[in-house]
Amino acid sequence: MFAHEAAFLAALQDQPEALEQMSLSPEFSERLEIYKTSILSTLQQALYKNFKPLDALIGIDAFQELCYRYATAHLSTTLNLSQYGADLHDFIKTAPFADGLPYLADFIEFCFVWRQVYLRGEVILIESDYPVYEIWQRCQPEFVGEKIIANWQGPFVYGISREEGRVVVSEQLNIAPIFKGLM
Repeated sequence: MFAHEAAFLAALQDQPEALEQMSLSPEFSERLEIYKTSILSTLQQALYKNFKPLDALIGIDAFQELCYRYATAHLSTTLNLSQYGADLHDFIKTAPFADGLPYLADFIEFCFVWRQVYLRGEVILIESDYPVYEIWQRCQPEFVGEKIIANWQGPFVYGISREEGRVVVSEQLNIAPIFKGLM
């Protein structure tokens, strides 16, 4: 093991004086850049995995740009990368390619909730003014139905659950105003 690797390992083990000593090296910035790049790449890969249907909706170039911009602006606050991007639906509202796609934030939130249900098995209700589940279906590689969505008259309320190892989405009656009245 090289001296700089030993110093970095010591710093990770709560020995900050090792990191301080390491920072005096002229190559410190270059070495640190390797770790920053690795972390950024890991965060981008987590976003690709957590929001894969977005690739089909906005295209690979826009999706990669979004993942890069988000990852550089939002470090993960948890070690569980399956939860990374929980607020991507808010972030997308400022993305230049989101103009003209008013349903994009709701679609991203739907993707995140769908994945959380898949991973954890809980039941979640989600409401949108747009038919985000229908959009999501059309972004799946195996989709073979009609590409045009006939009903855009919302609000839409979806119940998302996991049954026998697969995620099930059912459109609910619009009960959201009832829940809002109880809050």
